Amino acid sequence: MMVDSNGERFMILNKEKEVIPGLYAVGAMANRLYYNRNYLSGSQLTFGASTGRLAAEHIISNISE
Repeated sequence: MMVDSNGERFMILNKEKEVIPGLYAVGAMANRLYYNRNYLSGSQLTFGASTGRLAAEHIISNISE
């Protein structure tokens, strides 16, 4: 799994490094530094909340009415 390097959208990339529309990774799944290496409860909870919010803001900004 690859996450876009923008750092604000947290969208998943395919093998060709193209964004997969509508697919996001937040929390530990978006944090390659800590994922599957160690678990830092407070840090991971904060990272999950902040990346979730950023991804949600991106989703909301792209909803067409």
